[in-house]
Amino acid sequence: MKRQLGLSSRRGQIPVGTLMMMVGVMDILMSLGLWFFIGRGDTMMTIVFGIIGLSGLGLIGFGFMQNLK
Repeated sequence: MKRQLGLSSRRGQIPVGTLMMMVGVMDILMSLGLWFFIGRGDTMMTIVFGIIGLSGLGLIGFGFMQNLK
């Protein structure tokens, strides 16, 4: 008889969705930090760091969809 632990992932499986969401959060924090230390007042750097932050939001959304699968 198997023991039911209530976990959604199989034993030894990498939690891809959760890792993607964590990478997305770190991406947003990195872009905010870089903007604060390098890009304040510079329009091009603000646009570049904004795009990096938006890609972090995309990673969070894609990781959430992977968790729902």
